[in-house]
Amino acid sequence: MPEPTRATPRVRHIQRAALTLPVIGGAINTMDRAALAIANPLVRHEFNLSVAQMGLLLSAFLWTYAFSQLPVGALIDRLGPRRLLAVGLALWSGAQALCGLRSSRHAAKTGPRPATGARPPVPVAA
Repeated sequence: MPEPTRATPRVRHIQRAALTLPVIGGAINTMDRAALAIANPLVRHEFNLSVAQMGLLLSAFLWTYAFSQLPVGALIDRLGPRRLLAVGLALWSGAQALCGLRSSRHAAKTGPRPATGARPPVPVAA
């Protein structure tokens, strides 16, 4: 059996970055989801939500993941992960850029904001 070759320092650096970046992204994602759970009592009180309504709100991440797993898995098999990540990044970036270009409240409801999952700003009484 041939002796495995040792990776060059450049390859090891790329491997570490390829492992570190998703771990950091996963940690940020987990903190983002946990923030709503921590703010649960305040959100429930402010928006007068029942326990059942709050449960639906807290499970929003679950439903998104659950309904997208199979179709996205099939797309990855067909297009490949690199191409699908590039398409997803381009769509997300385009939706974010269009959000910055909106100029009216009407555009917030019908324009690019819903494409990114963002809600229109809630007016606050002075």
